Amino acid sequence: MNLNKTKGSQVQEHDNLKAGANNSNQTNMEKTVLDLTLRQEPHNPQCGFGREVLREVYYRIKVPYYTYTFGYTKDEEKVQMGEKNTKKFMYEVVNILQAAGWTLVNTEWQKEHSGSCPQLTKNNQRLYCHPQNISGEIKADEVDAIAQLFTEAKTFKHYNTDNYRDIIVTTNTDDELLLYHQMRDSVARKVLEELTTTKRRNLYKSEGSIEYRLVERIRIDTKRAGKIYNFDKVEYAYANEIIEKAKADGWLVTAKGRNNMPLVRWANKAEQKKLLAA
Repeated sequence: MNLNKTKGSQVQEHDNLKAGANNSNQTNMEKTVLDLTLRQEPHNPQCGFGREVLREVYYRIKVPYYTYTFGYTKDEEKVQMGEKNTKKFMYEVVNILQAAGWTLVNTEWQKEHSGSCPQLTKNNQRLYCHPQNISGEIKADEVDAIAQLFTEAKTFKHYNTDNYRDIIVTTNTDDELLLYHQMRDSVARKVLEELTTTKRRNLYKSEGSIEYRLVERIRIDTKRAGKIYNFDKVEYAYANEIIEKAKADGWLVTAKGRNNMPLVRWANKAEQKKLLAA
């Protein structure tokens, strides 16, 4: 530490530190606003741009003696009672839902010690019937009606309903990619800039890790119409589009690292000035 600093230099240093702190606070605030923009607005039927929006729901239930099947007790009578009650629950919940228009899509649970549970669908809706939670994607206006179906159950007791994320139904890969453009084009490039900005022009980041982190920030909760699960990974195709467009426009500078690893960084201020002047 220099003890011979003049009063003026000390004041200047204080002002510089204060300015740096203010810039840091502003950056953190911008990141928070960006994250809020990226987050899907909860329980908003308009968030899918006209597409069907389902809600992830967990109906919390209790099946008598079910927990004794976990292997925590040597009381064989209670274990057998738990297994018997579990099987009764599965048949009853399937009957209840089928009577309400749901379709059973698996039968493995009917076998002894299968370890699986009934799964039913109704159009794009889905319910997985576990002895502790009946969960799946449901139309928002049917959540309470389904809970009402369980009030007369004999083999289990429904005691709570938890609502989680909204899930947008897409028709195919192209439709889902279009959804990403509709919901993310206004912010994805800003997120990419935030992830790839470095303090030095010779400091780069792995393009693979950037793509992964970009996907984590922009991912939309979706479900493919007519399918129980969706493995198409459209979010990666969209992230790749954003990255390649930024490269083509000159905002994302590329290099090669060890073993030809693709590296990227965002254009620095001098490079941005040239791009804007072009």
